[in-house]
Amino acid sequence: MAARTVAIWGSCATRDAFAVASRQEELERELPLVYYGARSSWISQASPPWPQPHPDLGGEVNGFGRRMVQEDLGKTIVDQLVELQPDIVVFDLIDERLPIVRTGKIWLTASNYAKQTDLGRRVIAEADQTCTMTQPARSRLFS
Repeated sequence: MAARTVAIWGSCATRDAFAVASRQEELERELPLVYYGARSSWISQASPPWPQPHPDLGGEVNGFGRRMVQEDLGKTIVDQLVELQPDIVVFDLIDERLPIVRTGKIWLTASNYAKQTDLGRRVIAEADQTCTMTQPARSRLFS
């Protein structure tokens, strides 16, 4: 079987399905994971990017969490998927449970990683609007 590349926009549970220890070599050979993005709402990704291309996030978050906040601010998940051209894209809507906040026309995902950055804490505190998954307008989007 020829390898088919996989990209995931969703949860660690979905990502972990492609990393089962007992089948790790087979999965890496036949279904290599080329991209994993998470903690970013579709609504956030569809809004304009943060005005500064590489804002100083500040705070304690680093590594994976920092990348997730940067991708949310930059609205780059779809760009990554287009650039990488994976054979299979798994869309896992789990992160739609996270609150989103709006400042001007920009929506940001209020993830735990965002809350660990100085910029995220400031944007969340000063947001023009906060929207949770239980609000009717948002729940209709995914019904």
